[in-house]
Amino acid sequence: MDGLVEEVNGEELVVNCTSGKKVTVNVSNAYPKDTESPRGGVEDMTRLAYLHEPGVLQNLKSRFMLNEIYSNPVLEAFGNAKTVRNNNSSRFGKFVEIQFDQNGKISGAAIRTYLLERSRVCQISDPERNYHCFYMLCAGPPEVCEKYKLGEAKSFHYLNQSNCIELNGMDDAKEYAETRRAMGIVGMSSDEQDAIFKVVAAILHLGNVEFSEGSEPDSSAPKDEKSQFHLKTAAELFMCDAQGLEESLCKRVMATRGESITKNLDPKAAALSRDALSRIVYSRLFDWLVNKINSSIGQDPESKILIGVLDIYGFESFKTNSFEQFCINLTNEKLQQHFNQHVFKMEQEEYTKEEIDWSYIQFVDNQEILDLIEKQQLQSLLETLSATEPHYIRCIKPNNVLKPAIFENSNVLQQLRCGGVLEAIRISCLGYPTRRTFYEFVNRFGILQPKVLSKSHDEITASKMLLEKANLVGYQIGKTKVFLRAGQMAELDALRTEAAKETGALQAAKSKLEKEVEELTWRLQLEKRIRSDMEEAKTQEIKKLQSQLQESQQQVKDTEESLKREQEIAKAASEKAALVPEIRVDATLVNELTADNEKLKNLANGSLPGDEQTPHGTPMEFGRRSLIERQQESVETLINCVVENIGFSDGKPVAAVTIYKCLLHWRTFEAERTNVFDRLIQIFSSAMQVFRASSITVDMDLVRQVEGKYPAFLFKQQLTAFVEGLYGMIRDNVKREVSSVLSLVIQAPRTAKAGLITDQDSYWKAIVNHLNDLLKILQENCVPAIFARKIFSQIFAFINAQLFNSLLVRRECCSFSNGEYVKQGLEELEAWCTQAKPEYAGSAWDELKHISQAVGFLVIFKKFRISYDEIISDLCPMLSVQQLYRICTQYWDDKYNTESVSEEVLNEMKTLVNDASGQANSENTYLLDEETSMPLSLDEIASSMDAKEFQNVVPPQELLENAAFQFLKS
Repeated sequence: MDGLVEEVNGEELVVNCTSGKKVTVNVSNAYPKDTESPRGGVEDMTRLAYLHEPGVLQNLKSRFMLNEIYSNPVLEAFGNAKTVRNNNSSRFGKFVEIQFDQNGKISGAAIRTYLLERSRVCQISDPERNYHCFYMLCAGPPEVCEKYKLGEAKSFHYLNQSNCIELNGMDDAKEYAETRRAMGIVGMSSDEQDAIFKVVAAILHLGNVEFSEGSEPDSSAPKDEKSQFHLKTAAELFMCDAQGLEESLCKRVMATRGESITKNLDPKAAALSRDALSRIVYSRLFDWLVNKINSSIGQDPESKILIGVLDIYGFESFKTNSFEQFCINLTNEKLQQHFNQHVFKMEQEEYTKEEIDWSYIQFVDNQEILDLIEKQQLQSLLETLSATEPHYIRCIKPNNVLKPAIFENSNVLQQLRCGGVLEAIRISCLGYPTRRTFYEFVNRFGILQPKVLSKSHDEITASKMLLEKANLVGYQIGKTKVFLRAGQMAELDALRTEAAKETGALQAAKSKLEKEVEELTWRLQLEKRIRSDMEEAKTQEIKKLQSQLQESQQQVKDTEESLKREQEIAKAASEKAALVPEIRVDATLVNELTADNEKLKNLANGSLPGDEQTPHGTPMEFGRRSLIERQQESVETLINCVVENIGFSDGKPVAAVTIYKCLLHWRTFEAERTNVFDRLIQIFSSAMQVFRASSITVDMDLVRQVEGKYPAFLFKQQLTAFVEGLYGMIRDNVKREVSSVLSLVIQAPRTAKAGLITDQDSYWKAIVNHLNDLLKILQENCVPAIFARKIFSQIFAFINAQLFNSLLVRRECCSFSNGEYVKQGLEELEAWCTQAKPEYAGSAWDELKHISQAVGFLVIFKKFRISYDEIISDLCPMLSVQQLYRICTQYWDDKYNTESVSEEVLNEMKTLVNDASGQANSENTYLLDEETSMPLSLDEIASSMDAKEFQNVVPPQELLENAAFQFLKS
């Protein structure tokens, strides 16, 4: 936390933090900050303006964000090489020290190196390589190669002894640039870097100097002009006299009392002298690099406390071992003795502390081998190791072919045997190899006798009762642990498995009851929703009828007024007619017109009187048939066609598009009375029966007969009800399937605690399988993507609520290990969203923010160092203070025994929770609610579709061949 001091009150400072919060701190806990430090920090700690712990931590954080901690790249370039068993094998041992002062604060660091494999400079075997730096330099920029007169790597004797020049997955040119950059960061100047690579280039040229017999007996000289060129170039790079360099290689000077004797060397001896010079020069160069890095890090020569990491190669046995390999193996023998002594000392201390009866166990001691060959060069290292509390990590290589998924038993066993691991295992098995604390023992095997889990028994008594129940002998009870003989753990696990089977039946019955309760709860919610929807629809219908009644009343009123006006007009007309003289009417003509009028009426009704009937089957028949009959035949033809599965065209349902086009053409939507919608509703009802026959259930009260009045409007309401019902059924069916798996996920901590170990990873895979099954069904049936996105979003919201609420109400779920377990499952769901793509997954992953942020908090180390502002701003911005307080108070670390947040943060949360409690209406306001309504409106559905999408839909061929449906071709 950093900020600006605003006020000083004695020993207290008021600081306005960069987060916007004001805090009061004691002067002893405040440190000055360098406001002018570069954004990326500094590479040399001695260059920090304020060398204190917060300053060092801030600088390291800045360097880490840039990913620029550069001590290893330099040492790897000059000390690592490809071997038979490793492409980046460290060919030297190193001991890294972190030094502390008397107050326990970091005061310095250093790297100590041992036993660099110098012989590799001059001699390599196929398929190994020399040190990386040689190949990097040869692959450097053209101007560098020209400067050092270098050619391809395969042109140098020290590199072409092996057929392996290039390394798969390693770009030597890129590594050269990275190494130069890393050198600069650890404080090496450009001149120093040039000098380093001059030496490397000189060694390569020196290796290409060949010798032949000289003019004198048993003498030697450079073989040819090529050798002379490389000798001269090496001298230039070494910055020495070429003639002097030649004489030092071809002659040997022996000092005696008072004089020196110069002896010629033959070509073979001269080559050996050349290689010896190359080895010693490279070794001195490597030592200089280590010292330079140490000076950059900064050492504390007065430090008496340190943490050290020894990284040294393991024991290797070849048919022919070089002297250096002999030294390496000797070093490992001495370290193995230290390992043996420490392991058995720990065993002795453990038995003594726990007051266990034991007898001394004999083991194979390698002291005789060490007495045979005594060397002092590693004495200081061993003295340092003996003064510390060591911890050992064994690195085992599974195979020698450097490929994954290959495990060579013989190779692994040899490494375990040479490393003393098998001997340590043997000795441990002779004693009490399995130890468990009383809590761990009772927690693991409590299922054997569930009554021991009650609070009436302490852990020691419970452990003894369980051991007696298992009828074991030979074990011992310590002060804090149970000590078991070899094989007894397996016996206990077998008994636990049997008990788990019996408990499993009870668990299955419990799960069945829980599932039934969930089913009934779901049905109750569905019925409530349907009843609410029906009440709402009834209310809307009443409002519309009232509106229609008012309109009718107004029409009646208007009609009465109109009749009144007409009566007045008729009265006035009759009065005028009285003044007009009477007109005579031709009765014969009136009778003839009346007869003609009756014939026209009969013709309109489809029949003629008497003998004027037209015979059946004549062309007049089509004209006599009414329009209603012809339309009814068309409707029957359409219905008979669409009840069959006529599939999809251009990704659209052919039946739906065809029905819509027909209704539009027939102007059915404008009709005041029609039975077409009744027929369609019957089809939809039959389809819903299919869902009823499957695992999906539906309340058929949703299906109501369409009334004749305003049929199109009521048909739209009915379609809306069908869509909502189908959407809810599909969503809720998947939710039920996922819920059954989620209950196992939520019960996983309790199941593991009871010892019912199962394949818990399969639960997440089962959820993913349910999601994949649903996605496949939606895609195969060409369901619009907007429905898929909404369904998956609600399913993920359901998962989020179930998992998140389990953290709040179940303490066993609010643990570090369960956080890791749930985080692993969330990664599976995130991978599914990526695979399903946004077209179908939409924003489903965003629905998991609560649980993802919560488990992210659970698995963070050093929670006690995190401030409340950091929690709500960076880690868990979606969580309320009530939810955070609940998680922090319930959290427990069952894996590493780490603490929750600090008391200061907890008190701050508690204050905020108490302030908000007066405004809350429920005790469980911190729990997430589940969204059950359909998150889609008709407008959203309509806006997601374009009429142009349906233009390419091909109608059924059966209808296209019917004359009454030719309009479908347009």
